Amino acid sequence: MVVSTSAIVISKLKYKDNDLILKLLTRELGVCSFLVRNPAGKKRNKIISYFQPLSILNIEFENRNKSNLNYLKDVEIKYLFRSIHVDIKKSVVVLFISEILNKILNFQEKDELLFEFISDSLVFFDKNDSYNFHLIFLIHLTKYFGLFPQTDNIEGLYFDLEQGVFSFEKPPKHHITGSNLDIFKRLLGIKFDHIDNINISNNIRRDLIDDIITYYKYHFESFSNLKSIDVIRKTLI
Repeated sequence: MVVSTSAIVISKLKYKDNDLILKLLTRELGVCSFLVRNPAGKKRNKIISYFQPLSILNIEFENRNKSNLNYLKDVEIKYLFRSIHVDIKKSVVVLFISEILNKILNFQEKDELLFEFISDSLVFFDKNDSYNFHLIFLIHLTKYFGLFPQTDNIEGLYFDLEQGVFSFEKPPKHHITGSNLDIFKRLLGIKFDHIDNINISNNIRRDLIDDIITYYKYHFESFSNLKSIDVIRKTLI
């Protein structure tokens, strides 16, 4: 069956001399893997440019089996990013987010709401400058996995990262409290177009990045250490 769908580039891996193995999140089938035989000559750079991290594409392919490598019949850019692959700070955020998505999107089935959230968020980030984009993106991404923080006791003095709940008693393990908690609570209820209305200091931004990663480690199975975390700390803080 030939499938035509939008897709987001989650990862690419060099295979042999010129080939690529791609992991794409597709709108119609969820996560699919592809083998791209990379031609030499003038077409090489053009084809490689399609598969930059988190590029949004339109693709066509013969759906063989999600457990096997597929082959692209046709590919084109759906949304041409103007900034996120050329602006240094934005490109670091893109690498950071793509690494996280690569870890949590392993056997993801079709989920149009998840696909639209990721693609719409990337388009917003491309059009707007924000030091805090990655914070709100990663917090609200958890909604699509049923892992959004429970807000029943949001007046609590602590947020328990292991349990995903607010509490008035200090949790025994990792938690958020104080000024960091005040900012975290505001991020839970804000939309992208209002995120920079929140003034976040470098120290709090650094702490919240670490807290969100800790939250992901608790709640996403096999979530391992990130290679890009040191780079994003140095670049955005």
